Amino acid sequence: MECIFCRKARAPSVEHVFPKAIGGALTFSEVCKECNDALGSEVDATLTNWPSVLLRRAELGLAGYKGRITSPSSMLTGRHILIDDDGNAQPIVVVLDKASDELRCKILPSRQIEIDQSGVKVLKISADPDDLVHVGKWIQEARLEAGLEPLSALALASEVEKIAREEKVIQNPLVQAQLKAPAMPCLALGKIAYELAYLWLGHRYLGDQIGTRLKEAIQNPLSPEIQEFVQYAMSKDSALKPGIWRTVNTRHSARAFRHERRLLIYIKIFQVIEAFVTVSETAEQYGSYPDDDSYGYIILDAGTGSVHQSSWQAEITRLVGLMSRFGRGVDLPDALDGAIGHL
Repeated sequence: MECIFCRKARAPSVEHVFPKAIGGALTFSEVCKECNDALGSEVDATLTNWPSVLLRRAELGLAGYKGRITSPSSMLTGRHILIDDDGNAQPIVVVLDKASDELRCKILPSRQIEIDQSGVKVLKISADPDDLVHVGKWIQEARLEAGLEPLSALALASEVEKIAREEKVIQNPLVQAQLKAPAMPCLALGKIAYELAYLWLGHRYLGDQIGTRLKEAIQNPLSPEIQEFVQYAMSKDSALKPGIWRTVNTRHSARAFRHERRLLIYIKIFQVIEAFVTVSETAEQYGSYPDDDSYGYIILDAGTGSVHQSSWQAEITRLVGLMSRFGRGVDLPDALDGAIGHL
């Protein structure tokens, strides 16, 4: 088998066109395991971990490749800043308790020596209650740094007990989250479009100049070139976006269409991400639009695993039949709701 990404003769693997972690049930085998693994970790993850997609995955109970359902709360983990009741800032780390799916704030330990009003040096410690076992060590280290003798075991125990009694509860904590913006899922959308173009247009697509550039952009996650191919639906071409189907938020869909000389694939993920991906700039070589069967249409349901594929012309015929029955100006049932459908 020749892999459609590395173009080498290698053993086939099961490649999910729409990532498995979002319920993608459409698979094919013309991708080698090496490329498949790289696509999963470096490309698909930009889509499956996108915040709005992650929320939908959690709602549907869709597990990732390792068999675990990722909690949306995981997006809030990491190092942040806690503002206490007096307006003082201190670093914290937010962790997720996987058993309860609850977030927990842990104050990162810090110690500093301050001088009080009488001129006496005082050791100030900020720490999480779980770190109380380390306070004795910190006290001895601070005394050593100040050139003082270490406390006896009895005196040290007394100081630690005193600090434990002075535990402060923050009544109105404010957390300043320092969240890292995730990478846009251009790579994953480009990969979906490239693989659909191959499945719909056949082996001849591997010789398409734009298709080759798209493939190379997908294989190079650090390059911004993928942005030349992926255009989100809120852009100037949004008038091309189809809006005739009833909204079902568990579904993904895609269709190929022609705009001037370009062949594009419109992709919708969970009703939260919509994009156009340019897969060729010589659409005429793939037949007349929309009559040729090369212009495909697909819809998948992540909840049920159902998949429907047809040519775009066949879908137009189905829609015309529905319009003649129900009239125009209404959202029509998609192909997974039945050939005739119901309102």
